[in-house]
Amino acid sequence: MGVTDERRPRKDLAMTPELPGIIFMHVPRTGGLTLRRFLTRRYGRAAFPHSDGDAHPIALMGALPQPDRGGNERYLEALSALPEERRAVVRVYIGHFTYGIHQQLPEPSTYFTVLRDPIDRTLSAYNWHRVGRWSESSLREFLTHPLTVGDQQTRRIAGGEWARGSSDTNGMLEVAKQHLVDDFAVVGLKERWEETLLVLADTFGWPRPYYHTYNELPGRPVREDVPDDVVEILGELNRIDYELYRFATSRFDEQLRRDFPDVAGRLRRLRRGNVLWKRVDPHMQRMRRTRYVVRSTAARTFHRVVGR
Repeated sequence: MGVTDERRPRKDLAMTPELPGIIFMHVPRTGGLTLRRFLTRRYGRAAFPHSDGDAHPIALMGALPQPDRGGNERYLEALSALPEERRAVVRVYIGHFTYGIHQQLPEPSTYFTVLRDPIDRTLSAYNWHRVGRWSESSLREFLTHPLTVGDQQTRRIAGGEWARGSSDTNGMLEVAKQHLVDDFAVVGLKERWEETLLVLADTFGWPRPYYHTYNELPGRPVREDVPDDVVEILGELNRIDYELYRFATSRFDEQLRRDFPDVAGRLRRLRRGNVLWKRVDPHMQRMRRTRYVVRSTAARTFHRVVGR
C-alpha cells in the first residue's frame, strides 16, 4: 500500500452494507475534533461529520440550556439531504449526538465515545466559551447555567428527557451505565488518550492510529488555580458525571488488563511512530500528485523506520 494508507479507506477496511455502522458520540471538550479529523481521513466518503453550533451545549448561554438542542434531528436531516450515491456509502456517523440516534439510522450501529474528568472538562468548556467566543464572563458567571455545565456526559449518554434538561435525575446514572455496557463498543478517556487510540484501533481494525492534535486552546484554567469554593461548586454540579466517569474508568482498566498485556510496548511504538509521522505526513500529502513510484518509495521508507 502506498502513501494513501492514512488518507482513504483501505479496501479491507472500507465500510460495506454488510458491516454495522459506527457512531462517534462527540462529547464537547474531550478531544473530539482530533478524532473527527482522524475518522474522516481514515474512512473518506464513508464518514459523515456534521458540525452544528447549536448542538454544542455552551453555544448560546442561557438559551435552551441542555445537551440536546435538536442536534440528532438536524444531523439526520443533513444526512437525508445528501445525494443518494453519497448517502449509500455512509457508515460512520460523527456529531454532538445524544443517545438514541441509532434508532433512526438505516443499519445496525454501535457507539463509541470519549469521556473526561468532569471538572477538567468543564474548565475546558469555559475556556472555549471565553476564548473561542470572545466572552468576558467569569468562571463563576459561567457556572450559573447549571444545565449547561452540569452532568453533561451522563445526560448525553442517558438520552431522552435527561438530555433535554429534565431536573429529575432519578435513574439517570443507572440508565447511562447500562447504555455504555449494551451499546458502546469503546468508552475511552481523554486523560488516557493514546491508550484509547490503541483500544479503538483494535476494535475497528485501524492498523496505525497516528494523529494530529486539533482545537487545543491556550489559557485553560487549571484546577490548582481555581478557588476552593468554585471547585466545590464544580464538583456538586458534576456529581453524577463523576460516578459515570469512575464506572467508565474501571471498565477501561479492566479492558486493558484483559486485552492489552503489552500495552506499554505498544504505547512506546505509537508515540515513536507518531512523532515521525507528524513530520513526514505533510510531505506525503504533497506527493499525492507525483508518480506512484515516488510515493511508494517514500511510504516504504516511512514504514521501515516506524514499523508496520
